[in-house]
Amino acid sequence: MKTEYSRAIVTGASSGIGAAIAKALCMKNIEVYAVARNKAKLKQVKNSLPHDKQKYFNLITADISNSQGIETILKSAQPINKVDLLVNNAGVGISKSFDKHNDHEIDSIISTNLTGTIKLTNGVLKNRSKKSKIHIIFVSSLAGKIGFPDLSVYSATKFGIEGFAQSLRTEYRNQKVKISILLPGVTDTNFFNIAKMDMPDKMHSPDNVASTLLKNINKSVVVVGGDKYFIKLIPFIPFHNRFKVLSITNKFERGGR
Repeated sequence: MKTEYSRAIVTGASSGIGAAIAKALCMKNIEVYAVARNKAKLKQVKNSLPHDKQKYFNLITADISNSQGIETILKSAQPINKVDLLVNNAGVGISKSFDKHNDHEIDSIISTNLTGTIKLTNGVLKNRSKKSKIHIIFVSSLAGKIGFPDLSVYSATKFGIEGFAQSLRTEYRNQKVKISILLPGVTDTNFFNIAKMDMPDKMHSPDNVASTLLKNINKSVVVVGGDKYFIKLIPFIPFHNRFKVLSITNKFERGGR
């Protein structure tokens, strides 16, 4: 990755993929505005960087699920019109039968994964310099390609993000706005604990995902791992066989283990 960016906003940067991406950008001497709700965890991420790189890591304690949080981000990442990279990574999920969800859980997932991401992107684009370039990356999921059982609301938000990204790519194609989607594959993060899901075989580290993204950052879609085979096969696989094929492609990536 050439250092073609100077200022970045990364949401969900206190752990997992978001933290790894924020740190990788700082290591490239890119000024990062790292956003998360937990200030203590953000400080831990900053302190894990080499001392001479910590100056590039700026903490923003905010919750993108509400308008006040969006406003905090836009005011803190000043001058906002100089931000040339936005990584929309923040996301939450809960694994349970749809009829077991309550209104609070549904609102929380949608307001963080979808509404908050859309509003933050809107705010950044409104304030950008029309003469400057900006690259917006959406961290999606295989759940944005097929609906996983017990992840109905989460899948709905990821399908929404996929459609939103496609629309922006078309709408801004001649306006120096680049849109990319990152599909990280199964990654060793806290998502499975928060979603109350059994941890699958660990295939990728967050650092591996961040490294793959930076190496392929100019691509419109960056897929990490064996999911790239599965995504190509989706149109040809009967729905009832999709999870079986996914298991096979994942096993293939792990070398048949």
